[in-house]
Amino acid sequence: MKIKNLNKLIDSDIKLKIANGVFWSFLGTFISRGLFFLTTIFITDVVSLEEYGEIGIIKSIIVTFTMFSLASFGVTATRYIAIYKEKDLSRVGKILSLTLLSTVLVSLIIFIGINAFSTYFSRHVINKEGFTLGTFLISIAILFSAINGYQNGALAGFEKFKNISIINIINGVLSIPILFLLTKYYGVLGYCFGMALLFFILFICSQIYLQRAVKEVDIKLNFFNIKSEFKIIKKFSIPSFLGGFIISPTILVCNNILVKSNNGFVAMGIYEAAFNFSIIAMTFNSMVGQVLYPFAVRLFNKKNKKFDFLNLNMPWLIGVFLSLFLIFLPDFFTYIFDEKYHNIEMYKTVIYIAIFIIFISHRQGISRNLAAVNKMWYGFFDNLIWAFLAIVFTFYFVDKGAQGRALAFVLAYLINSIFILPFYIKKEIIQKNFIYSIQSISIWSLVLVSFWITTFNLDLYLRLLLLILSLIFLCFISVNWFLKSKN
Repeated sequence: MKIKNLNKLIDSDIKLKIANGVFWSFLGTFISRGLFFLTTIFITDVVSLEEYGEIGIIKSIIVTFTMFSLASFGVTATRYIAIYKEKDLSRVGKILSLTLLSTVLVSLIIFIGINAFSTYFSRHVINKEGFTLGTFLISIAILFSAINGYQNGALAGFEKFKNISIINIINGVLSIPILFLLTKYYGVLGYCFGMALLFFILFICSQIYLQRAVKEVDIKLNFFNIKSEFKIIKKFSIPSFLGGFIISPTILVCNNILVKSNNGFVAMGIYEAAFNFSIIAMTFNSMVGQVLYPFAVRLFNKKNKKFDFLNLNMPWLIGVFLSLFLIFLPDFFTYIFDEKYHNIEMYKTVIYIAIFIIFISHRQGISRNLAAVNKMWYGFFDNLIWAFLAIVFTFYFVDKGAQGRALAFVLAYLINSIFILPFYIKKEIIQKNFIYSIQSISIWSLVLVSFWITTFNLDLYLRLLLLILSLIFLCFISVNWFLKSKN
Protein backbone atom coordinates (compact mmCIF):
# COMPACT_ATOMS: atom_id res chain seq x y z
CA MET A 1 0.00 0.00 0.00
CA LYS A 2 2.85 2.37 0.84
CA ILE A 3 4.53 1.64 -2.50
CA LYS A 4 1.27 2.38 -4.31
CA ASN A 5 0.89 5.69 -2.48
CA LEU A 6 4.52 6.56 -3.28
CA ASN A 7 3.94 5.86 -6.97
CA LYS A 8 0.88 8.09 -6.93
CA LEU A 9 2.91 10.85 -5.25
CA ILE A 10 5.69 10.57 -7.85
CA ASP A 11 3.16 10.53 -10.69
CA SER A 12 1.45 13.61 -9.23
CA ASP A 13 4.80 15.41 -8.90
CA ILE A 14 5.63 14.67 -12.54
CA LYS A 15 2.22 15.96 -13.67
CA LEU A 16 2.77 19.16 -11.68
CA LYS A 17 6.23 19.71 -13.15
CA ILE A 18 5.02 19.04 -16.70
CA ALA A 19 2.03 21.38 -16.25
CA ASN A 20 4.25 24.12 -14.81
CA GLY A 21 6.79 23.66 -17.58
CA VAL A 22 4.13 23.69 -20.30
CA PHE A 23 2.61 26.87 -18.88
CA TRP A 24 5.87 28.82 -18.89
CA SER A 25 6.98 27.35 -22.18
CA PHE A 26 3.61 28.21 -23.74
CA LEU A 27 3.67 31.76 -22.42
CA GLY A 28 7.19 32.52 -23.62
CA THR A 29 6.91 30.73 -26.93
CA PHE A 30 3.46 32.13 -27.75
CA ILE A 31 4.53 35.73 -27.14
CA SER A 32 7.91 35.28 -28.81
CA ARG A 33 6.68 33.49 -31.94
CA GLY A 34 3.60 35.69 -32.17
CA LEU A 35 5.65 38.90 -32.17
CA PHE A 36 8.24 37.35 -34.48
CA PHE A 37 5.49 36.33 -36.90
CA LEU A 38 4.14 39.89 -36.75
CA THR A 39 7.63 41.16 -37.53
CA THR A 40 7.73 38.85 -40.55
CA ILE A 41 4.47 40.28 -41.89
CA PHE A 42 5.83 43.83 -41.50
CA ILE A 43 9.04 42.86 -43.30
CA THR A 44 7.20 41.29 -46.26
CA ASP A 45 5.39 44.62 -46.75
CA VAL A 46 8.60 46.69 -47.03
CA VAL A 47 10.79 44.41 -49.16
CA SER A 48 10.33 42.92 -52.61
CA LEU A 49 9.66 39.23 -53.24
CA GLU A 50 13.26 38.82 -54.39
CA GLU A 51 14.66 40.51 -51.28
CA TYR A 52 12.46 38.35 -49.07
CA GLY A 53 13.83 35.32 -50.90
CA GLU A 54 17.35 36.51 -49.99
CA ILE A 55 16.25 36.87 -46.35
CA GLY A 56 14.84 33.33 -46.52
CA ILE A 57 18.16 31.85 -47.65
CA ILE A 58 19.99 33.84 -44.93
CA LYS A 59 17.65 32.47 -42.24
CA SER A 60 18.28 28.98 -43.60
CA ILE A 61 22.06 29.51 -43.37
CA ILE A 62 21.88 30.71 -39.76
CA VAL A 63 19.71 27.76 -38.71
CA THR A 64 21.97 25.31 -40.58
CA PHE A 65 25.26 26.33 -39.02
CA THR A 66 23.71 26.90 -35.59
CA MET A 67 22.45 23.32 -35.60
CA PHE A 68 25.98 21.97 -36.10
CA SER A 69 26.69 22.75 -32.46
CA LEU A 70 23.22 23.06 -30.95
CA ALA A 71 21.82 19.76 -32.29
CA SER A 72 24.60 17.86 -30.55
CA PHE A 73 25.82 19.66 -27.44
CA GLY A 74 22.60 21.48 -26.46
CA VAL A 75 20.67 18.19 -26.55
CA THR A 76 23.54 16.44 -24.74
CA ALA A 77 23.42 19.00 -21.93
CA THR A 78 19.64 18.63 -21.56
CA ARG A 79 19.78 14.83 -21.46
CA TYR A 80 22.61 14.33 -18.99
CA ILE A 81 21.71 17.20 -16.66
CA ALA A 82 18.19 15.72 -16.42
CA ILE A 83 19.70 12.31 -15.57
CA TYR A 84 22.35 13.33 -13.04
CA LYS A 85 21.19 16.59 -11.43
CA GLU A 86 19.62 14.66 -8.54
CA LYS A 87 22.30 11.95 -8.41
CA ASP A 88 25.78 13.30 -9.10
CA LEU A 89 26.34 17.08 -9.19
CA SER A 90 30.05 16.61 -9.72
CA ARG A 91 29.36 14.78 -12.95
CA VAL A 92 26.86 17.45 -14.01
CA GLY A 93 29.64 20.02 -13.63
CA LYS A 94 31.95 17.98 -15.85
CA ILE A 95 29.28 17.49 -18.50
CA LEU A 96 28.43 21.20 -18.48
CA SER A 97 32.10 22.07 -18.85
CA LEU A 98 32.64 19.58 -21.67
CA THR A 99 29.53 20.54 -23.66
CA LEU A 100 30.19 24.27 -23.21
CA LEU A 101 33.79 23.92 -24.37
CA SER A 102 32.69 21.80 -27.34
CA THR A 103 29.96 24.28 -28.33
CA VAL A 104 32.34 27.26 -28.22
CA LEU A 105 35.06 25.44 -30.18
CA VAL A 106 32.69 24.25 -32.93
CA SER A 107 31.06 27.69 -33.15
CA LEU A 108 34.43 29.44 -33.43
CA ILE A 109 35.58 27.02 -36.15
CA ILE A 110 32.40 27.79 -38.12
CA PHE A 111 32.87 31.55 -37.52
CA ILE A 112 36.48 31.50 -38.73
CA GLY A 113 35.68 29.19 -41.66
CA ILE A 114 32.86 31.40 -42.97
CA ASN A 115 35.00 34.54 -42.82
CA ALA A 116 38.09 32.86 -44.27
CA PHE A 117 36.05 31.92 -47.34
CA SER A 118 33.61 34.84 -47.28
CA THR A 119 33.85 35.55 -51.03
CA TYR A 120 33.11 31.93 -51.94
CA PHE A 121 30.42 31.76 -49.24
CA SER A 122 28.54 34.83 -50.45
CA ARG A 123 28.78 33.79 -54.11
CA HIS A 124 27.90 30.08 -53.88
CA VAL A 125 25.99 29.64 -50.61
CA ILE A 126 24.04 32.92 -50.35
CA ASN A 127 24.11 33.24 -54.16
CA LYS A 128 24.82 36.97 -53.84
CA GLU A 129 27.97 38.65 -55.15
CA GLY A 130 29.90 41.16 -53.01
CA PHE A 131 28.08 40.38 -49.76
CA THR A 132 31.21 40.27 -47.56
CA LEU A 133 29.90 42.52 -44.77
CA GLY A 134 26.62 40.64 -44.73
CA THR A 135 28.51 37.34 -44.52
CA PHE A 136 30.48 38.65 -41.51
CA LEU A 137 27.25 39.67 -39.76
CA ILE A 138 25.71 36.27 -40.51
CA SER A 139 28.74 34.53 -38.93
CA ILE A 140 28.30 36.62 -35.75
CA ALA A 141 24.62 35.67 -35.62
CA ILE A 142 25.54 31.98 -35.99
CA LEU A 143 28.17 32.20 -33.22
CA PHE A 144 25.86 33.69 -30.59
CA SER A 145 22.81 31.72 -31.75
CA ALA A 146 24.70 28.44 -31.21
CA ILE A 147 25.98 29.36 -27.75
CA ASN A 148 22.58 30.73 -26.73
CA GLY A 149 20.93 27.51 -27.94
CA TYR A 150 23.33 25.43 -25.89
CA GLN A 151 22.64 27.55 -22.79
CA ASN A 152 18.88 27.11 -23.27
CA GLY A 153 19.46 23.34 -23.57
CA ALA A 154 21.28 23.39 -20.23
CA LEU A 155 18.48 25.44 -18.65
CA ALA A 156 15.95 22.87 -19.92
CA GLY A 157 17.99 20.13 -18.23
CA PHE A 158 17.71 22.08 -14.95
CA GLU A 159 13.95 22.44 -15.72
CA LYS A 160 14.25 26.25 -15.68
CA PHE A 161 11.36 26.71 -18.07
CA LYS A 162 10.36 30.07 -16.58
CA ASN A 163 13.81 31.48 -17.39
CA ILE A 164 13.65 30.12 -20.94
CA SER A 165 10.20 31.70 -21.27
CA ILE A 166 11.54 35.12 -20.25
CA ILE A 167 14.38 34.80 -22.79
CA ASN A 168 11.86 33.94 -25.51
CA ILE A 169 9.69 36.92 -24.59
CA ILE A 170 12.70 39.24 -24.81
CA ASN A 171 13.40 37.75 -28.25
CA GLY A 172 9.86 38.52 -29.44
CA VAL A 173 9.67 42.01 -27.95
CA LEU A 174 12.98 43.09 -29.48
CA SER A 175 12.35 41.56 -32.91
CA ILE A 176 10.10 44.40 -34.12
CA PRO A 177 12.31 47.39 -33.22
CA ILE A 178 15.51 45.60 -34.22
CA LEU A 179 14.71 43.34 -37.18
CA PHE A 180 11.88 45.29 -38.80
CA LEU A 181 13.35 48.78 -38.53
CA LEU A 182 16.84 47.73 -39.63
CA THR A 183 15.39 45.81 -42.58
CA LYS A 184 13.09 48.69 -43.52
CA TYR A 185 15.91 51.25 -43.70
CA TYR A 186 18.90 49.09 -44.70
CA GLY A 187 17.34 46.17 -46.57
CA VAL A 188 18.85 42.69 -46.49
CA LEU A 189 22.09 43.95 -44.92
CA GLY A 190 20.06 45.55 -42.13
CA TYR A 191 18.31 42.21 -41.54
CA CYS A 192 21.71 40.51 -41.12
CA PHE A 193 22.83 43.15 -38.61
CA GLY A 194 19.53 42.81 -36.74
CA MET A 195 19.94 39.03 -36.43
CA ALA A 196 23.51 39.41 -35.12
CA LEU A 197 22.42 42.02 -32.55
CA LEU A 198 19.34 40.06 -31.47
CA PHE A 199 21.26 36.80 -30.88
CA PHE A 200 23.98 38.66 -28.95
CA ILE A 201 21.36 40.10 -26.56
CA LEU A 202 19.74 36.67 -26.12
CA PHE A 203 23.16 35.14 -25.44
CA ILE A 204 23.74 37.63 -22.60
CA CYS A 205 20.30 36.88 -21.09
CA SER A 206 20.66 33.09 -21.22
CA GLN A 207 24.20 33.35 -19.82
CA ILE A 208 22.92 35.25 -16.77
CA TYR A 209 20.18 32.69 -16.09
CA LEU A 210 22.47 29.70 -16.56
CA GLN A 211 25.00 31.13 -14.11
CA ARG A 212 22.20 31.51 -11.55
CA ALA A 213 21.04 27.93 -12.12
CA VAL A 214 24.57 26.60 -11.66
CA LYS A 215 25.04 28.59 -8.43
CA GLU A 216 21.72 27.35 -7.03
CA VAL A 217 22.95 23.75 -6.96
CA ASP A 218 26.56 24.74 -6.20
CA ILE A 219 28.07 23.24 -9.36
CA LYS A 220 31.66 24.08 -10.24
CA LEU A 221 32.74 24.20 -13.87
CA ASN A 222 36.08 22.46 -14.39
CA PHE A 223 37.62 22.38 -17.86
CA PHE A 224 40.67 20.39 -16.74
CA ASN A 225 38.95 17.28 -15.41
CA ILE A 226 36.55 16.29 -18.18
CA LYS A 227 38.42 13.46 -19.90
CA SER A 228 36.23 10.86 -18.16
CA GLU A 229 33.14 12.28 -19.90
CA PHE A 230 34.52 12.06 -23.46
CA LYS A 231 32.55 8.83 -23.93
CA ILE A 232 29.36 10.94 -23.86
CA ILE A 233 30.62 12.84 -26.88
CA LYS A 234 31.35 9.58 -28.69
CA LYS A 235 28.10 7.78 -27.88
CA PHE A 236 25.61 10.64 -27.88
CA SER A 237 26.95 13.98 -29.15
CA ILE A 238 28.62 12.73 -32.32
CA PRO A 239 25.53 10.96 -33.74
CA SER A 240 23.44 13.98 -32.67
CA PHE A 241 25.95 16.22 -34.43
CA LEU A 242 25.79 14.10 -37.58
CA GLY A 243 22.00 14.09 -37.44
CA GLY A 244 22.00 17.89 -37.30
CA PHE A 245 24.71 17.92 -39.96
CA ILE A 246 22.31 16.13 -42.30
CA ILE A 247 18.99 17.91 -41.71
CA SER A 248 19.88 21.60 -41.73
CA PRO A 249 22.36 21.46 -44.63
CA THR A 250 19.83 19.44 -46.61
CA ILE A 251 17.30 22.23 -46.14
CA LEU A 252 19.98 24.74 -47.16
CA VAL A 253 20.92 22.68 -50.24
CA CYS A 254 17.28 22.40 -51.30
CA ASN A 255 16.77 26.13 -50.82
CA ASN A 256 19.95 26.78 -52.80
CA ILE A 257 18.66 24.59 -55.64
CA LEU A 258 15.49 26.69 -55.64
CA VAL A 259 17.21 30.11 -55.69
CA LYS A 260 19.45 29.02 -58.58
CA SER A 261 16.43 28.06 -60.71
CA ASN A 262 14.61 30.48 -63.03
CA ASN A 263 13.29 33.43 -61.02
CA GLY A 264 14.71 31.61 -58.00
CA PHE A 265 14.71 34.33 -55.32
CA VAL A 266 11.08 35.18 -56.12
CA ALA A 267 10.14 31.50 -55.69
CA MET A 268 12.17 31.43 -52.47
CA GLY A 269 10.29 34.50 -51.24
CA ILE A 270 6.95 32.75 -51.82
CA TYR A 271 8.20 29.57 -50.13
CA GLU A 272 9.57 31.48 -47.14
CA ALA A 273 6.32 33.41 -46.71
CA ALA A 274 4.29 30.18 -46.90
CA PHE A 275 6.66 28.42 -44.49
CA ASN A 276 5.96 31.10 -41.88
CA PHE A 277 2.57 29.46 -41.29
CA SER A 278 4.35 26.35 -40.06
CA ILE A 279 5.69 28.43 -37.19
CA ILE A 280 2.37 28.02 -35.39
CA ALA A 281 2.49 24.22 -35.28
CA MET A 282 6.24 24.10 -34.73
CA THR A 283 5.92 26.62 -31.91
CA PHE A 284 3.43 24.49 -30.00
CA ASN A 285 5.47 21.34 -30.58
CA SER A 286 8.79 22.91 -29.59
CA MET A 287 7.07 24.26 -26.48
CA VAL A 288 5.72 20.84 -25.53
CA GLY A 289 8.91 19.04 -26.57
CA GLN A 290 11.14 21.28 -24.49
CA VAL A 291 9.16 20.32 -21.40
CA LEU A 292 8.69 16.62 -22.20
CA TYR A 293 12.29 15.90 -23.18
CA PRO A 294 13.83 15.67 -19.67
CA PHE A 295 10.92 13.48 -18.52
CA ALA A 296 11.13 11.28 -21.64
CA VAL A 297 14.73 10.51 -20.70
CA ARG A 298 13.72 9.43 -17.20
CA LEU A 299 10.40 7.70 -17.96
CA PHE A 300 11.10 5.76 -21.16
CA ASN A 301 10.03 2.11 -20.87
CA LYS A 302 8.59 2.70 -17.38
CA LYS A 303 5.11 1.62 -18.59
CA ASN A 304 3.62 5.02 -17.87
CA LYS A 305 0.91 4.87 -20.57
CA LYS A 306 -0.39 8.37 -20.02
CA PHE A 307 3.04 9.92 -20.42
CA ASP A 308 3.83 7.71 -23.42
CA PHE A 309 0.64 8.94 -25.08
CA LEU A 310 1.52 12.58 -24.42
CA ASN A 311 5.10 12.14 -25.58
CA LEU A 312 4.28 10.39 -28.88
CA ASN A 313 0.77 11.49 -29.81
CA MET A 314 0.32 15.02 -28.50
CA PRO A 315 2.84 16.71 -30.89
CA TRP A 316 1.35 14.85 -33.85
CA LEU A 317 -2.25 15.65 -32.91
CA ILE A 318 -1.35 19.31 -32.43
CA GLY A 319 0.31 19.31 -35.85
CA VAL A 320 -2.73 17.74 -37.53
CA PHE A 321 -5.19 20.06 -35.76
CA LEU A 322 -3.37 23.25 -36.79
CA SER A 323 -2.44 22.03 -40.27
CA LEU A 324 -6.08 21.32 -41.14
CA PHE A 325 -6.73 25.06 -41.05
CA LEU A 326 -4.00 25.63 -43.63
CA ILE A 327 -5.13 22.72 -45.81
CA PHE A 328 -8.72 23.92 -46.06
CA LEU A 329 -8.15 27.71 -45.97
CA PRO A 330 -4.77 28.53 -47.58
CA ASP A 331 -6.18 31.55 -49.45
CA PHE A 332 -7.76 32.95 -46.29
CA PHE A 333 -4.51 32.91 -44.29
CA THR A 334 -2.37 34.42 -47.04
CA TYR A 335 -4.43 37.61 -46.88
CA ILE A 336 -2.33 38.71 -43.92
CA PHE A 337 0.50 39.24 -46.42
CA ASP A 338 0.81 41.83 -49.17
CA GLU A 339 -1.17 41.23 -52.40
CA LYS A 340 1.96 40.02 -54.22
CA TYR A 341 1.58 36.77 -52.25
CA HIS A 342 -2.05 36.20 -53.32
CA ASN A 343 -1.65 33.60 -56.06
CA ILE A 344 -2.25 29.89 -56.71
CA GLU A 345 1.43 29.01 -56.21
CA MET A 346 1.32 30.47 -52.71
CA TYR A 347 -1.88 28.57 -51.86
CA LYS A 348 -0.52 25.22 -53.05
CA THR A 349 2.78 25.82 -51.25
CA VAL A 350 0.92 26.47 -47.98
CA ILE A 351 -1.01 23.19 -48.39
CA TYR A 352 2.13 21.12 -49.08
CA ILE A 353 3.92 22.72 -46.14
CA ALA A 354 0.95 21.87 -43.90
CA ILE A 355 1.28 18.21 -44.95
CA PHE A 356 4.99 17.88 -44.24
CA ILE A 357 4.55 19.70 -40.92
CA ILE A 358 2.22 16.82 -39.97
CA PHE A 359 5.03 14.38 -40.77
CA ILE A 360 7.52 16.43 -38.75
CA SER A 361 5.10 16.53 -35.80
CA HIS A 362 4.71 12.76 -36.05
CA ARG A 363 8.46 12.36 -35.50
CA GLN A 364 8.83 14.60 -32.44
CA GLY A 365 8.13 11.95 -29.80
CA ILE A 366 10.18 9.34 -31.69
CA SER A 367 13.20 11.67 -31.59
CA ARG A 368 12.86 12.01 -27.81
CA ASN A 369 12.65 8.23 -27.42
CA LEU A 370 15.80 7.78 -29.50
CA ALA A 371 17.60 10.20 -27.20
CA ALA A 372 16.17 8.49 -24.11
CA VAL A 373 17.62 5.09 -25.07
CA ASN A 374 20.80 6.59 -26.56
CA LYS A 375 20.09 5.28 -30.07
CA MET A 376 21.03 8.47 -31.89
CA TRP A 377 22.74 6.48 -34.64
CA TYR A 378 19.30 5.24 -35.68
CA GLY A 379 18.27 8.86 -36.07
CA PHE A 380 21.38 9.57 -38.12
CA PHE A 381 20.59 6.89 -40.71
CA ASP A 382 16.92 7.89 -40.67
CA ASN A 383 17.91 11.46 -41.53
CA LEU A 384 20.38 10.25 -44.15
CA ILE A 385 17.63 8.43 -46.07
CA TRP A 386 15.35 11.46 -45.79
CA ALA A 387 18.09 13.84 -46.96
CA PHE A 388 18.81 11.81 -50.09
CA LEU A 389 15.10 11.70 -50.99
CA ALA A 390 14.58 15.42 -50.29
CA ILE A 391 17.45 16.51 -52.54
CA VAL A 392 16.47 14.14 -55.36
CA PHE A 393 12.83 15.28 -55.30
CA THR A 394 13.84 18.97 -55.09
CA PHE A 395 15.95 18.59 -58.24
CA TYR A 396 13.03 16.86 -59.95
CA PHE A 397 10.33 19.38 -58.95
CA VAL A 398 12.37 22.63 -58.85
CA ASP A 399 10.78 23.85 -62.11
CA LYS A 400 7.47 24.07 -60.25
CA GLY A 401 8.96 26.80 -58.03
CA ALA A 402 7.93 27.18 -54.39
CA GLN A 403 5.23 24.51 -54.54
CA GLY A 404 7.72 22.05 -56.08
CA ARG A 405 10.15 22.73 -53.23
CA ALA A 406 7.41 22.00 -50.67
CA LEU A 407 6.10 18.93 -52.55
CA ALA A 408 9.63 17.47 -52.55
CA PHE A 409 9.64 17.45 -48.75
CA VAL A 410 6.18 15.87 -48.56
CA LEU A 411 7.30 12.96 -50.74
CA ALA A 412 10.63 12.61 -48.89
CA TYR A 413 8.88 12.34 -45.51
CA LEU A 414 6.23 9.99 -46.89
CA ILE A 415 8.63 7.46 -48.43
CA ASN A 416 11.04 7.70 -45.50
CA SER A 417 8.21 6.98 -43.03
CA ILE A 418 7.06 3.91 -44.97
CA PHE A 419 10.50 2.35 -44.60
CA ILE A 420 11.73 3.60 -41.21
CA LEU A 421 8.67 3.38 -38.91
CA PRO A 422 8.41 -0.46 -39.04
CA PHE A 423 12.10 -0.54 -38.08
CA TYR A 424 11.43 1.61 -34.99
CA ILE A 425 8.60 -0.73 -33.98
CA LYS A 426 10.88 -3.74 -34.34
CA LYS A 427 13.53 -2.08 -32.17
CA GLU A 428 10.87 -1.11 -29.57
CA ILE A 429 11.52 2.60 -29.93
CA ILE A 430 7.76 3.05 -30.41
CA GLN A 431 4.75 0.89 -29.72
CA LYS A 432 2.93 -0.82 -32.57
CA ASN A 433 -0.38 0.93 -31.84
CA PHE A 434 1.24 4.33 -32.53
CA ILE A 435 1.23 3.35 -36.22
CA TYR A 436 -1.24 0.50 -36.73
CA SER A 437 -4.08 1.33 -34.34
CA ILE A 438 -7.57 2.19 -35.60
CA GLN A 439 -7.13 5.71 -34.24
CA SER A 440 -3.82 6.27 -36.03
CA ILE A 441 -5.13 4.96 -39.35
CA SER A 442 -8.28 7.09 -38.98
CA ILE A 443 -6.25 10.25 -38.47
CA TRP A 444 -3.98 9.57 -41.45
CA SER A 445 -7.09 8.86 -43.53
CA LEU A 446 -8.52 12.21 -42.42
CA VAL A 447 -5.34 13.96 -43.59
CA LEU A 448 -5.42 12.16 -46.93
CA VAL A 449 -9.09 12.94 -47.58
CA SER A 450 -8.60 16.59 -46.56
CA PHE A 451 -5.71 16.90 -49.00
CA TRP A 452 -7.79 15.26 -51.76
CA ILE A 453 -10.62 17.72 -51.18
CA THR A 454 -8.25 20.64 -51.92
CA THR A 455 -8.00 19.45 -55.54
CA PHE A 456 -11.59 20.67 -56.02
CA ASN A 457 -12.36 24.36 -56.36
CA LEU A 458 -14.83 24.46 -53.47
CA ASP A 459 -16.65 27.49 -52.10
CA LEU A 460 -15.15 29.10 -48.96
CA TYR A 461 -18.22 28.36 -46.82
CA LEU A 462 -18.24 24.71 -47.85
CA ARG A 463 -14.56 24.43 -46.95
CA LEU A 464 -15.29 26.02 -43.59
CA LEU A 465 -17.98 23.42 -42.94
CA LEU A 466 -15.64 20.58 -43.93
CA LEU A 467 -12.94 22.03 -41.68
CA ILE A 468 -15.28 22.11 -38.67
CA LEU A 469 -16.41 18.52 -39.31
CA SER A 470 -12.77 17.40 -39.66
CA LEU A 471 -11.78 19.07 -36.39
CA ILE A 472 -14.72 17.46 -34.56
CA PHE A 473 -13.75 14.06 -35.95
CA LEU A 474 -10.10 14.59 -34.95
CA CYS A 475 -11.06 15.60 -31.39
CA PHE A 476 -13.35 12.59 -31.02
CA ILE A 477 -10.61 10.18 -32.17
CA SER A 478 -7.98 11.85 -29.98
CA VAL A 479 -10.07 11.74 -26.79
CA ASN A 480 -11.02 8.11 -27.47
CA TRP A 481 -7.36 7.22 -27.99
CA PHE A 482 -6.27 8.96 -24.79
CA LEU A 483 -8.95 7.24 -22.69
CA LYS A 484 -7.83 3.86 -24.02
CA SER A 485 -4.22 4.66 -23.19
CA LYS A 486 -5.16 4.99 -19.49
CA ASN A 487 -6.28 1.36 -19.30
